[in-house]
Amino acid sequence: MRSNTELDAFCASVSHDLRTPLGHVTGFIELLQQSTAGKLSATEERYMQFIHQGALRMMELIGDFLRFARLDSLAMQCDRVDMGACVKEAIGR
Repeated sequence: MRSNTELDAFCASVSHDLRTPLGHVTGFIELLQQSTAGKLSATEERYMQFIHQGALRMMELIGDFLRFARLDSLAMQCDRVDMGACVKEAIGR
């Protein structure tokens, strides 16, 4: 139990340490996009969009990592699932 608590604390610390600089990157890229609107070439605007999308994706990955690390501490819930409905939804029917 102690190791789970330590893992949760470690993951929270790493998550915070990674999110903070990424928050700065996304914030400043958004400011740059606003202040340079219409002033950059299409290629330069695309580069800025790649940076922004990459930073947002990294934020998602960090969130996923944190949720995954906490799975062990959650109680498992079991429910019945209509597999036929799942398959129909997956294939779009």
